[in-house]
Amino acid sequence: AFIRREKLYAFLLVFIILANLLLLLLNNIFKEDEPAQIFNKEIAETGGKIFDQKVIEAISSNQALHAVFLFIALIFLLFILAGLVIDTLFVSARIMDKEIVTVTRTVSPADWGIWDIGKVIIIFFFAESVVSLGMIYAALFLPDLPIEHNLQMVMASTVLDIVAIASIFYFVLKDGRRGIDSLGLTAKNMLLNIKYGVAAYVGLVPILLGVALVAAALFKIFNIPVEPQQVVEMLKEETKTPSLIYMVVFASFLGPFMEEIFFRGFVYGALRRKIGVSGSILASAVFFAYVHANMASFMPILSLGILLAYIYEKTGSLVSSITVHIIHNSSMLVFLLFLKSVAS
Repeated sequence: AFIRREKLYAFLLVFIILANLLLLLLNNIFKEDEPAQIFNKEIAETGGKIFDQKVIEAISSNQALHAVFLFIALIFLLFILAGLVIDTLFVSARIMDKEIVTVTRTVSPADWGIWDIGKVIIIFFFAESVVSLGMIYAALFLPDLPIEHNLQMVMASTVLDIVAIASIFYFVLKDGRRGIDSLGLTAKNMLLNIKYGVAAYVGLVPILLGVALVAAALFKIFNIPVEPQQVVEMLKEETKTPSLIYMVVFASFLGPFMEEIFFRGFVYGALRRKIGVSGSILASAVFFAYVHANMASFMPILSLGILLAYIYEKTGSLVSSITVHIIHNSSMLVFLLFLKSVAS
């Protein structure tokens, strides 16, 4: 009865399975001749260190670079101190049962459910299968296509995110009973929510640092290899300025905007309806970290996901969580691009 009722999504699931079997087969056929095919989803394990020897030697030997690095380190230290102050004020307010965040609007109760999340995920993986097959076709039959591998990957991610967001808008707005503000997309008190987002991220900085240090220590103690994140490798490999600009714009602005609509506006809203605020904050953060991270960065991204859901719950606006997400991604990218320029 379920398959008859949801035959479209059953068909999409069958297509996804068959497409991925085909991708696996093609990958096995061409892997000896093409060790880095565009449809190979494995992340290379080489070059994963951010501070490699070349960067350390460049900073140590160049007085100007050394001064710039010390300036960046000083700014980071100031952020940590400011974050500790914000965290202390927040904890003190909670102990005294005071609310330091003015609720700008209440999160709207979602009238979409868990199965709607499943539908969006199925549509996303269907689109991913189609895009992957299209990229294979381009690699085999259009070898002179003037689009580099990294740029192809980012453009594909853009298309897939747009498909997912369009699906969300369809499920939320299709009956006309809900507006776009039911996803937290509202300009109400925008400047106030931006301010909350900035303060929340500054407060998160010392927590992220502590969690990252603990994770790094555990990986070292148990001798667990650390795989590089794909975006780090892509940025390190990319040499063409237009491709770098597009990658930075996508990772810093487009990605955070579309991800917040999905994870906080859509997923968190559906979970909140079923399991309440606390459970949905944790569950959506775990899902967010699982989708984004490898083992090494799971805990820091989990911490970020908890903050994003919490600040959205408190303000009722995605503007605050989008602000946090943009600041986080942008600061990481600026630092990586600085290291890239030093290494080159």
